[in-house]
Amino acid sequence: MKPDHIDERLDRLRSGTELNVDIPEAVELRMEEILGKIRAEAPSSLPAAGKRRKPDRAGLSDGILQVNGQAGSHSIVPGRFRRLRRLAAITVAGVLLLGMGMAGLGYMSSAFAESMRSVPVIGSLFSLYGDRGMQAAVENGLVQPVAVTETLGDTTISVRNVIYDGARIVLEVQREGDGEFYSRDLRNPEPGELTSVEAYWQEQQLMPSWRPAGEHSVLVSMDRFQSGLTSPFTLGVTLTVAGVEQPFRFDVPVKINAESVVIEKPNMPDTLANRGFVVDKIIVTPVTTQVFFHLRPKAEDTANTFVHPDDFDMSAARDDQGRVYPILGGQGDPETESGSKQYYIFEPVNKAASALKLYFNVAGGPDGKPYTIEMQVPLPDRQR
Repeated sequence: MKPDHIDERLDRLRSGTELNVDIPEAVELRMEEILGKIRAEAPSSLPAAGKRRKPDRAGLSDGILQVNGQAGSHSIVPGRFRRLRRLAAITVAGVLLLGMGMAGLGYMSSAFAESMRSVPVIGSLFSLYGDRGMQAAVENGLVQPVAVTETLGDTTISVRNVIYDGARIVLEVQREGDGEFYSRDLRNPEPGELTSVEAYWQEQQLMPSWRPAGEHSVLVSMDRFQSGLTSPFTLGVTLTVAGVEQPFRFDVPVKINAESVVIEKPNMPDTLANRGFVVDKIIVTPVTTQVFFHLRPKAEDTANTFVHPDDFDMSAARDDQGRVYPILGGQGDPETESGSKQYYIFEPVNKAASALKLYFNVAGGPDGKPYTIEMQVPLPDRQR
């Protein structure tokens, strides 16, 4: 049989030979959406010939402003970040187009095929707009697809994907139609913009916050649970949108699908124990790192060295290789006769890490100055 050379394949392409390359409908729709945005934005984004665009300092200041929303932190994303994220979406689309073309020609290398597996699925808002924990959920296949939609008047809103590892719930919420879904001014929202989010589990009201994820979507997250959520469960979500009289209500199915490593009562340094801290357990999942501890009651403070709940905080955690894991959330109880329970959530720890370092910042040391106490916790091998 005559060898099938690349030149002959190219000749067949030039002659109009049809290639049987099946592109999923969802991918086609997402690619069309991205390319449409590129075409629409190109004329306005190009500076006039021979001129250099000066940075808009006033606009930049407005872009980094933070406003407290009704249901939690309501962060404004700087314009530069929006451009970077748009570029990321375009890059993913380009890589997929290149991969499909090479697959059609039939000479995709094994190295390229392997690299393609690491590219996030196009349209994955968790990958493009989420923090490291959300990105890790996508990489580990821990995103739960859901299909919950409601239409009121001319407005349709859908909850499409869910992440839950036992510590934090994150929802991907999309609104159809023109204009931004995320409101940058809750005092004067435009029609169609999201103005509030409420979430419930049974009789417990949760405390969600939300961030923009492209023009028509937001990521809603919550991590402050008064009691454990029994998996699986139904999460009640209510969204209020400017210009729509009635709120949108959803019953979202949620379940835990992330394995965890639990470290009970790790060894603590005396400097931390003497200040009244007791670390109860640390839970490591592919999505978050959770630290549970409590402050001993004042009645047990015979040496008058215990820390009040208002006189400390925690810094970003690190591992033995120096990687940094920012804080994602947490909560703390006020001081009571039985002490004070505390809870912090950090980004997921790298699987190669063999130790986790926690940093407790305490006000008013022996010399009256604040100082930091480090606690190192050995981690089991998680690379299997």
